[in-house]
Amino acid sequence: MDISIIMHEDFFINFHLKDHVHQVHWNVLAIHFHSDERIKHSQYDRTLALLNGSGPYQMVIGDFNAITSQDEKEGGRLKPASSIDGFNEFINKACLVDLGFTDSKFTWTNRSFELNLIRERLDRSLVSGQWRHLYPQVVVHHLDDNGSDHCPILVISNPILSDGQPFGYFRPTRGLRLGDPLSPYLFFVLCGRPHSLYNEEQSNKVCGVKISSACPFVSHLLFALDSILFCKANESHCRNLIDILQAYGNFSDQSINLNKSSIFFSHNTPQSIREHLAALLQVPNMGVQDKYLGLTSVVGRSERAAFNYVKENVTKKLHHWKRSLLSASEKAVLIKAVGSAILLYYLSCFRLLETLLEEIQNTMVSFWWGQKGTERKMHWIMWDTLCRLLNRDRTWKEDLIRRSFSQSVAKCILQIVPTEHEDRLIWAVEKNGVYTVASG
Repeated sequence: MDISIIMHEDFFINFHLKDHVHQVHWNVLAIHFHSDERIKHSQYDRTLALLNGSGPYQMVIGDFNAITSQDEKEGGRLKPASSIDGFNEFINKACLVDLGFTDSKFTWTNRSFELNLIRERLDRSLVSGQWRHLYPQVVVHHLDDNGSDHCPILVISNPILSDGQPFGYFRPTRGLRLGDPLSPYLFFVLCGRPHSLYNEEQSNKVCGVKISSACPFVSHLLFALDSILFCKANESHCRNLIDILQAYGNFSDQSINLNKSSIFFSHNTPQSIREHLAALLQVPNMGVQDKYLGLTSVVGRSERAAFNYVKENVTKKLHHWKRSLLSASEKAVLIKAVGSAILLYYLSCFRLLETLLEEIQNTMVSFWWGQKGTERKMHWIMWDTLCRLLNRDRTWKEDLIRRSFSQSVAKCILQIVPTEHEDRLIWAVEKNGVYTVASG
């Protein structure tokens, strides 16, 4: 590969790289964005101007001093939503995709200890869609920091080796996930052993949890394809739990995967006890900011801060689809099959704030009606205006209908004779606004 530096300023170096194998030129920006949000936004604009018209194969790599979601930060205060939204908007406008990473999740740390430790993923590599399509095998490694507060990132490719020689590349398109038809056949339920927990609970060797004084103890629950076990936060009960899991393994000839297991403590458990029991069980301690199956572990005082990642996840999906240059029909299918499915997954477990749901809806609407470059928008009038198709005298607003719909659709609407009565709910609601069989 040949490299030639084009220009540089205080926060970037712009150079061209020629790939002789594929006979293409890359436009590469090595950047270091400022930590001040006002300066950073001006650097966003400058970067967008540099990328505009610079060719289809683009890469922006370096320290962005920003994160795309709260998942990319651990410890300290939550990142302001405006900072996250601004960075995601920059990525969306630039039509770039994140190459992801392997190894450690975070690339920066304040190098403090215990409760004062803060870690973030500030360094990354963003590329254009055409670049990603040409190099599907490329991965990003987070290397050891070697004493620095940042760790280096290495962009490499993973070829298939045949007789020790590079033969080609492959990129898996998908894997088995929760809900796939094959998933139930990859797991089994061992019906003969759950009573061990019950027997140990009866002998007070393992104590579950109670949601009230009148309720029985709960020693274990099955959620999705996982098992959730409960016990007191002391060494004796944890050792008894280990014995039960070992008995399960001996009986089933299966082994518990500790790398995919975690432990969670109540908020009043001292930190020293948490660390001791986590080391005893040989599983990582799940913190407040960690998630279980994509769901938040603890809902604190601020529900908005606890569930803002739901909006971030939907936004990241929509930005990825926008860069894929989908047609209108493809957008509709993906919004229903993926965007709505993500939201329904969270709503099946939590009741989200109405304001958050409205923002997510606005994000989906913006994705559906949005535009890119000189692409023409389709959202001509406000939705509320579009819904008011009748005059006060219950006659159609012909001009509005003919402007808003095609000729054939407008003709069908105007052929409908409006009723003389105002629209009303046929099925009444209860005082709390919920439809039930009783209210009907």
